[in-house]
Parts: sequence; structure tokens; C-alpha cells
Amino acid sequence: MTYSFIMEIKSIFFDIGGVLVKEDRKKQYAQLAKIMHFNLKEFQKLRKSRVKLFAEGKTSEKQYLQLFSNAFEIDIKKLKYNWISLAKKYYKINKPVEKTIQKLKNSYILGTLTNIIPLHHKVRKTDNPYKYFKINILSFEQGYSKPDIKFYKLILKKTGLKPKEIIFIDDYSPYLKPAKKLSMKTILFKNNKNLVRDLRKLEVKI
Repeated sequence: MTYSFIMEIKSIFFDIGGVLVKEDRKKQYAQLAKIMHFNLKEFQKLRKSRVKLFAEGKTSEKQYLQLFSNAFEIDIKKLKYNWISLAKKYYKINKPVEKTIQKLKNSYILGTLTNIIPLHHKVRKTDNPYKYFKINILSFEQGYSKPDIKFYKLILKKTGLKPKEIIFIDDYSPYLKPAKKLSMKTILFKNNKNLVRDLRKLEVKI
């Protein structure tokens, strides 16, 4: 007779943007372009070429904003003000997910693994979605970002747990692959109802 052994889940790590927090970057940047009178396509091209460095803390906020200021001949102070104001406008906590996390926090080690630029981190801090988590691993503080497997290894280092004792949740499937490679359990987030269902499938008590 053979027995299957399922290792008990001890820790659950969440992505923030797109899971606990709704952040509509598409609308944010479109409105920013309209207000600041620059070409949105050119802005997105420039942003995508440099955002990884900013998200990993390898360029400063001033240097990042100066790129756009120079490229579009716009005032850097106005750019920063409107950027943050619009990020706040299109920021919203996912209340059902928040309630799920509150139910989990006393039974499991909860953490975050998130790609975030300092400008948007300032917006998040005003509402503090990190307050429910014992461990917060932020890309710009660590010098790594998803999907770099070194970033995911920080979960193991900071928890001291085995990969199979950890669940990683993200709304972007390519970002689940490194966690799977490390033998963590993974959940592709779609909505809170499915999240609760998938957690229970992994024998999480909720």
C-alpha cells in the first residue's frame, strides 16, 4: 500500500497589484499624457525601457522623472505631482481579498512579493496594504524583480521554510513559473471566489 503525503502549508505570499490592490495603470498613464500634453505611445516606449531599473532601485526617482522631463520638455515637479495624483485616483483596495487575508493572518505566515516603483509605493503607503503581512519583499528594496528567480528565493530565505510549505499567488501567469520551479504551490489569481476555492484545494483552512 502506498500513501501520499501532502506537506502542510505554513506560509502564503501574495502579489499586491492586481490581487489585493486594483491599480489601473492604463487609465493613469493615458490621463497623465493628456494633462501633460505628451505622446502616450512615446511615453510608454520610454517607460518600458527604464521601468525595470527603477523597480529594482537601480536608478533614482529624480533620474527616472528627468528622463520624461527631458524627452517631452515638461516640468519635472508638475510631472511628479500629476503622476502621484493620478496613481491615487486609480488605486482601490480589493475588499473581498482584504477580508480573505484577514481570515488567514492568524493561522499562516503571510507575505508579499511585489514589483513596485518608489513613486507608486508612496501611494500604496498612504493606505498601507502591507499591514496584514509579516514579510514584505519589495523589488526596489531588494534589487531584484519578478520573474528573476533570485527574487523568489528571498521568500525561502526570509521564512526559513521548505518550498512545498509555501503558496505564491499572482495575477500574471509568467510570474508563477519561477515559484513552481522552486517547488512552491501556486495560484493564478482571477477573483476572490476562485482564490478561496483554490486555497481550500491546497488544504488551507479558510
